[in-house]
Amino acid sequence: MPLSILDPHPTGQANPAVLRAWAALPAANAWDAVPTIATVQGFWWCRLYFAYRRGQAGLGTLDYYYDASPFYADAGAGASAQAWFHGTLYTPGKMTPCQIVHSSVQQEFISYCATTNDIETFISPPIHLGGCTERLRVFCRQAPGTGMPGHAEVTAVFYVEG
Repeated sequence: MPLSILDPHPTGQANPAVLRAWAALPAANAWDAVPTIATVQGFWWCRLYFAYRRGQAGLGTLDYYYDASPFYADAGAGASAQAWFHGTLYTPGKMTPCQIVHSSVQQEFISYCATTNDIETFISPPIHLGGCTERLRVFCRQAPGTGMPGHAEVTAVFYVEG
């Protein structure tokens, strides 16, 4: 039975947490099939630390996106059975006096373009969990999906203060 996000309960999450151990990325431009799920109850923020080595000289971009869930476990059936919500990008509309403002939100994935054939490291922007997210997972892939796949690792650090 899912725990209420309003009830205090321990996270049991290692911090930092390895969400993707150093391994080859899937072939053919595919996303990770079964990403590691982190329990993040009570945390307000997350930063992702990446290590990436492209697979083919001169080619290779690491793409990633994250899903968050307000539920402790997947539900039984129906539209919320998988209870995962894709990270989004928000753009506020232009403010015009006496007009309704139109803002945009859409699903997002982020691309990191490697500049060498060595292992490169980078940090994600802060991910706001808001203290009400139960689980987090990160998907990775290499684009373009041709040739030898690269390798990647993802480590997450969860914290309370922004």
